[in-house]
Amino acid sequence: MSACVTLLLSLWFGARPLQEEPSSPPAAPAKPSVQEAVRKLEAASSEADASAALEALLADHLDADELAGAARFVARRRVSADGEKFLRAVAERSASEVARGFATWSLAQLLLVVQETPALLAGRDAAAVGKEAEALLQKVVDDYYLLDWRTTGYLGADAQAQLFELQHLQIGMVAPEIEGADEDGVPFKLSDYRGKVVGLDFWGFWCPICVANLPHERELVQRLKDAPFSLVGVNSDPKERLAEAASYDRIAWRSFFDGGDAYGPIARRWNVRSWPTIYVLDEKGVIRARTEDAEEMARKVDELLVAMQGAMQEKPKPVAPPPQAGPAPATSLSSPPSASKEKVDALKKEFDDAKRAFPEKFIPRFRELAAQLKGEPAALDCHVWILRWSRSPADKETAYAALLADHAESPQIVDAVRTIGRYGSADAAERFLRAILEKSPHRDVKGYATYSLASLLLGQEKPREAEELLVKVAAEFKELEHRRGSLGAAAEADLFELRSLQIGKVAPEIEGEDVDGVKFKLSDYRGKVVVIDFWGFW
Repeated sequence: MSACVTLLLSLWFGARPLQEEPSSPPAAPAKPSVQEAVRKLEAASSEADASAALEALLADHLDADELAGAARFVARRRVSADGEKFLRAVAERSASEVARGFATWSLAQLLLVVQETPALLAGRDAAAVGKEAEALLQKVVDDYYLLDWRTTGYLGADAQAQLFELQHLQIGMVAPEIEGADEDGVPFKLSDYRGKVVGLDFWGFWCPICVANLPHERELVQRLKDAPFSLVGVNSDPKERLAEAASYDRIAWRSFFDGGDAYGPIARRWNVRSWPTIYVLDEKGVIRARTEDAEEMARKVDELLVAMQGAMQEKPKPVAPPPQAGPAPATSLSSPPSASKEKVDALKKEFDDAKRAFPEKFIPRFRELAAQLKGEPAALDCHVWILRWSRSPADKETAYAALLADHAESPQIVDAVRTIGRYGSADAAERFLRAILEKSPHRDVKGYATYSLASLLLGQEKPREAEELLVKVAAEFKELEHRRGSLGAAAEADLFELRSLQIGKVAPEIEGEDVDGVKFKLSDYRGKVVVIDFWGFW
């Protein structure tokens, strides 16, 4: 009877037989897609996380085209010491031509950094590393030329430009010839200036740093008007804008017209990747320096002019600048660089020479140097550098605290408050700027801090207080310099956007002309859906 009951219950309830079958093993978790794996690499917050992400990409997605993007990221950010191993594996073993090509190019970029960074060489011969980088770039030219690239059109063209720079544009080499014409179409050549020290400046009005250099360059040209020196530009603006420069912007030096955009033929050949780029040539045309700073150019030019006159001749006294009306600004510093500043500048140069690779390796050195120079103006530079390059919130908070404790009432903090709101958390930056406004006795510091705080509040979607601060800037600090002309002009532009260009507002009228000189207005298109595109070929 009991056996019958058991059988009926099994049939009715679906019970398992007394001897259970073994259960199947659980399914393995699905591997992340290649897009997810690349995003994980890009989001890695430590070198260990980045290394793990690179290993996963090699194990699961070696043949995917998307590894091209991962390779470029590794070359650009240098997030892991395993980056070179990853790039070599993709370049040698991937079935994807796109991935192999970009891994080869990216490996060349990485090796060029390693060549110039003693901490990364780890006993390798720097010359051999550089030679391998050149060979990899040549391989890109030979095997992967037609891969799409954002700036030069083809990856091979980019590699060719880099090879040209490596083989012809290094310190101590004679600068290659440039033949072209100015904005009036008058031909001239770089070699026309042999016998003079030359500053060769790749620049454009669209570039804020280039514009910031102009006052220093005007002063240099005036000061050395009777010396064997010439400033020569390679300009990336439309020809009409360059033609206006002599009268409107008091630019008395000549510039090659380079096609009207940032990727003109001269800039492409010289592999110009950042603007401005300034080369300093001696009287024989030999490259003696490369910088983006007009003041650094001036120091090198003076050094070369003294060398030209010979050791037996008296060093020429520079022509004094014209006297300023009224007292000098509180932030004016006319004394030569201190030994402390030279230490900071040397450490910054070491970082720049390393192509800004692995900033976390430099942060302890800047922190230690700031402690040694505590209270000195040079320590301020160290703290600002840490704010810019550290990813650690604790590092940033410590730097903000040190700036407030040691430099809040210093006039030298003016340059920091102009840009410091970009670095660190918005809350920390806001607290810092409010404290500076409360503590600083200097008018220009207060002006720039007010504008920086307004900009920060706009980003935090706090328009009411931001508007009040911008009105204050336009009324009380309008004459202070700014990359948009003046701080007042910048504030007025921000106020216009805040009041007239928000979602849900009627667009302001635009009246102007097309390229044929025919007048028209934005309101001519009422009754249609309109897309307004601010654009340019540059």
